[in-house]
Amino acid sequence: MENRLRRANTCLLVMRSDWLWHKQRFGRKKSATTGRYGRSPDVRLSATDQVTATVTGSSNQNVSWFVNAVAGGNATLGTISASGVYSAPSAMPAAGTVTIKAVSAADSSATATTTLTLWNPSPTLGSLSPQSFATGAFTLTINGSNFVNGAQVLFAGAALSTTFVSATKLTATGSALTAGTSSITVQNPNPGASQSNSVNVQVTSNSTALINFIGASCLCLSPDRDLSTPSAASPRPILKSSR
Repeated sequence: MENRLRRANTCLLVMRSDWLWHKQRFGRKKSATTGRYGRSPDVRLSATDQVTATVTGSSNQNVSWFVNAVAGGNATLGTISASGVYSAPSAMPAAGTVTIKAVSAADSSATATTTLTLWNPSPTLGSLSPQSFATGAFTLTINGSNFVNGAQVLFAGAALSTTFVSATKLTATGSALTAGTSSITVQNPNPGASQSNSVNVQVTSNSTALINFIGASCLCLSPDRDLSTPSAASPRPILKSSR
């Protein structure tokens, strides 16, 4: 989004940032220009954004790029190439935004700036363990990428108690009440909250184990019991003679 223009002599520098605008089930590409949109372009961490600067009144279109007044940017703020490709950092800077500035090579007083809002990356779920467990309490280990502190593991859409271990690993605990197939996803928090792909887990029932336990208990016998001799409490058959 073009935020500010400064005219110097006959040189005018105009800058814009292009990004993908996504809404519900369709996507389209738009350019942010002065007064056209009421918000800054959003860039996810570790992603890129093309910023374009145009110098009018001069055949020299070369510009110098700055990120928060740092020439070319750095690892903390993100970097910008000579062609205006901004590469966002892997970790969120304190402000959550960066200001891109272009300075005309033809006239250093001709400048333009745009502000980019940084969003958390979209998580990717790779694998989880275990993939099958019985109803009741369970603990999951989730492996993937782009997890951030505050990420939440969702079990069939319900949030689990989640521990952030690293950008590639989470652990979560919960309780499954019914057997069946359920989906596991990971959701990164705001800014730019987003969910990962899903992986299914199989929840089995504890009823089989309970039946086996009850059946085993019915077969318990005293080890010193002589089954060939009836006990005193056992009924004995009475034989009567017809004579």
